[in-house]
Amino acid sequence: MKKNFVRALFVAALMSTAAMTAASTSAFAADHLSKDVATDLKAAQDALQAKDTATAMAQVKAAQALTDRTPYDDFTINRFLSAVSATTQDYTTSANAFDAFIGTPFFAGLTPEEQKAAYHDATVVSQNAQHWPKVIEYGQKLEAIKGLDDLTMTMMAIAYYQQKDNANAEKYAQMALDAAKAEGKSPQPNAQIILGNIQGKTNPDAARKSVEAIVLNTNDPSDWSRLIDDALSQKANSIDALYLYRLRNQVSAMQKGDDYVIWGELATQQKLDKEALAAYDKGISSGKLTSGQVGKAYATARNNAAQDAGVLSAAASAASKSKRGEDALRVGEDYWGYGRYADAETMARAALAKGVKDTGEANMLLGASLVAQGKTAEAQTTFAKVSGNAVRSRAAHLWSLYAQVKAKGTSASQ
Repeated sequence: MKKNFVRALFVAALMSTAAMTAASTSAFAADHLSKDVATDLKAAQDALQAKDTATAMAQVKAAQALTDRTPYDDFTINRFLSAVSATTQDYTTSANAFDAFIGTPFFAGLTPEEQKAAYHDATVVSQNAQHWPKVIEYGQKLEAIKGLDDLTMTMMAIAYYQQKDNANAEKYAQMALDAAKAEGKSPQPNAQIILGNIQGKTNPDAARKSVEAIVLNTNDPSDWSRLIDDALSQKANSIDALYLYRLRNQVSAMQKGDDYVIWGELATQQKLDKEALAAYDKGISSGKLTSGQVGKAYATARNNAAQDAGVLSAAASAASKSKRGEDALRVGEDYWGYGRYADAETMARAALAKGVKDTGEANMLLGASLVAQGKTAEAQTTFAKVSGNAVRSRAAHLWSLYAQVKAKGTSASQ
């Protein structure tokens, strides 16, 4: 598998509700604060609860500007600042504020639950600010008080990975996945990515499975593209490659103009002119391709598709009467190109019933036609019957994975 198969992208995590409520009425003891600081922070508290972050930040800055502040004033100001700046996604300011208020003796006076919430959100904010040593430090504090969850375990995995400590990165990524599974939650994609990045160097199959697990939960086109590219990295005959490009289209993973060109060329090689034309037209309508880039192939596909349309009914009638399963299979492939999936299913079943030399292709057509109609359970059973070369096996597996995604109703993550 290619080394860049698994993406190395870590999206920012959302703050927990604990940080958003840090400025609750129990967040500070007003009688311990200087009068002016207490006034400004009370105004900040009211503004934050009203989701007026601009006013909340202005009031926190007003408290910071006071010249006669006490150490307890600064402790409480930083506590507010950590929450307000996190709300505005100013993670660097928030992380620094967390460091300041956690690092004071007053922090020990908070309740265990308040400390746990602070460590939790400091871990998440520090990850977003890319303060990797602090992520690890606060995560270890959480672990010591049994406060880690799958999110903060993932944050620790990311931090260790960035620090090139793959052993601990893999450890916490696996902990995050196990914790999510135990709670019946969807796994953290970044924990899966971490495992894929690490395992991909020594265990390509494990890396591939990590991305497949992500796809099941996110239906992300970019991850689908990686899985399909991986399958195509081995030598494939045109019909098997065509099924991978059909899947690429189904999962919205046509990422560049060349994808449409290759899809069209593969269809042309199979004499599926309508499908070739559909590939070029879709590429042009997407803005990723122009008719000039396709050139003569576009005009040829358009002319041949027009002729094909005129004889399709006759060909289907002849195939139904023929004893040769190959005749039904050819018409079934044509029907797929027209988007007539129920008719494609009928012809695929006829081909298998009459007998064909390549039962793998017939089952691929049947399974794909079933998925396209939402018959996902039967489709998975059908794909399980497909055997053949490595690329065909991968194509059948990925189509079966797509059937599982459709069965779950997972929307594509763009």
